[in-house]
Amino acid sequence: MGALAGDGRMLDAMGILRTTIAIEHPARRGTVVELSDVIVDTGSEYTWVPQPVLESIGLVPERVVDFVTADGRQIERGVGFANIYAGGTSTPDVVVFAARGDLVLLGARSLDGLNLRIDLGSRTLVPGGPVPAAVIGLTGYAREPLDPHPARLPYLRENLGVRSPR
Repeated sequence: MGALAGDGRMLDAMGILRTTIAIEHPARRGTVVELSDVIVDTGSEYTWVPQPVLESIGLVPERVVDFVTADGRQIERGVGFANIYAGGTSTPDVVVFAARGDLVLLGARSLDGLNLRIDLGSRTLVPGGPVPAAVIGLTGYAREPLDPHPARLPYLRENLGVRSPR
């Protein structure tokens, strides 16, 4: 997936960020379909992929979801689960089986799972930084302090006030 890290990202004439993504069936690892010129849309909750593309790797809808379009129409689409690759990373997520005429979108949930954000300066997707952890300090089992990885200490000190272990 290394080719996805820097290729295919652009801002088109309308100011819409586009990127290249790949979709993989979670139970059939290694079978990947790449899509270029995918619109990065933080206003869309889910990632929308053409139904024939998802079916080509053996995905089937798990359920049907109601959506409301920008012009107020209510539509139904099937959704399923896939591994999504973009920006040099991957995440499992919900994908919408997009019908003919629907936009192909990388949605907000996928961006969050990929831990990517839009860098307006470079007009690309970039790493979102360290992922917040629910617990720093005591474990739920041993009740002993956890030692943060040494590479994380500067970030933890600066942003969370964590002191060096012991």
